[in-house]
Amino acid sequence: MTRTTLHKDASAPRANRQPGPSVRISARRAQQRGAAALTVVMVLFFIMALVAGYSSRNLIFEQKTSANTYRATQAMEAAEASIEWAITMLNGGRITATCTPSANNGDNTFRERYLTLLDDGRIDFRRWMKNGAEAPLVAGCVRGAAGLVCSCPAAADPSLVAPAQQPAPAYALAFENADAPGTVRILAAGCSFIGSDGRQCLAVPSGSVSDTDADAVSQIIGQVALVRALPAPPVAALTAGNRIQAAGVLEVANVDPRTGVTVRAATSVVAATPRYVLPAGTPGDGKITDDAALLSLVAADRLFASLFAMDRATFRRQPAAVRVDCTQPCGGDRLATAVANNPGRIIWVQGDIDLDQDGALGSAAQPALVLVDGRATLSAQVVLTGLLHARNVDWNAAPGSAIIGAVVAEGDFIATTDTRVAYDAAVLDLIRRGHGSYVRVPGSWWDKK
Repeated sequence: MTRTTLHKDASAPRANRQPGPSVRISARRAQQRGAAALTVVMVLFFIMALVAGYSSRNLIFEQKTSANTYRATQAMEAAEASIEWAITMLNGGRITATCTPSANNGDNTFRERYLTLLDDGRIDFRRWMKNGAEAPLVAGCVRGAAGLVCSCPAAADPSLVAPAQQPAPAYALAFENADAPGTVRILAAGCSFIGSDGRQCLAVPSGSVSDTDADAVSQIIGQVALVRALPAPPVAALTAGNRIQAAGVLEVANVDPRTGVTVRAATSVVAATPRYVLPAGTPGDGKITDDAALLSLVAADRLFASLFAMDRATFRRQPAAVRVDCTQPCGGDRLATAVANNPGRIIWVQGDIDLDQDGALGSAAQPALVLVDGRATLSAQVVLTGLLHARNVDWNAAPGSAIIGAVVAEGDFIATTDTRVAYDAAVLDLIRRGHGSYVRVPGSWWDKK
């Protein structure tokens, strides 16, 4: 007996087969895992977007902060620069309305334009009538493409134009009274931008911060003092550290009752025809010879310091000193130019000089302070109003020459022609109060804002 067993045909096509339950379950799980993975990716993408947005926000904030710091630094540095600029201008010579050097005698100096010396030693600031009321004069500058462009008006608001090139920081300053004699305050304002019409920043020293549309404004105050060039004027009309010798007329006048000394010499005074003029009713001739105190100063090389309160090297390096190089002997034309262009400043001549040009040096309103680190020779018709100080003085001047103020020769004063020297206390006092260098007062800086 034969048994027949039937088997499933293994050769049947797989496509016709139906998936079993386990296969269907695996497919659903794969779909679920794909959906979950996609969800995770989307969540991660969303988180990354949040992080990117937050980071962008921080970056924008940092950029704004950096820009604000940059503008604030610009304003602060501009305000600080205005103090330094003001000190430089106060120690300079004649200037134009745009604050540039001038050779025109009709122009005055920055210190004359903005400050006034009072008789009691205090320094006042100049004012002008603005809209019917007194207002302090303001000077200012803006940084242009070619450098600083400035305005130094004598009786008006500063006039500047906002340059096309940006950024263009600007500064403005005015002065105010200080408590101590010989000092003055500088009110300085620095702006990151001069203003849309070129005016706002310039109004800050005498107005308010709201007057400007600059991104940043800094207001500071600094105090400067005048280091006087001649703190102790000579008491004699003519002083010599050695001898005075005159072959002709020696006319020396000192009618100041506080001093009354005509000539003062460490050794001797020899004159063919002496004429000494003293205050009315004063006996004697006001002459001092064989002066042991003066001789000791000369021997210790302290005569210069006794008058000017500093040594030669320091004196000639001060900011207000105008140095005239006469290491090769030079004529009076260079001295005349230096005196005319720099009223109120110290004229330091290095070497020997011959005043061989007729004319006047200095005036009663603007006396000259001339120091010659060598020999000074007068060989023309010269009228010098102020103080002449030299190592030695040779007077060969033409008739009509005179020195009104005082003369100091550390060595000899030798005259071959008629000599006239007149002591002028007012001229020497004006030099004492007004000539010198402006410097910062230590510890006087503070931020106004």
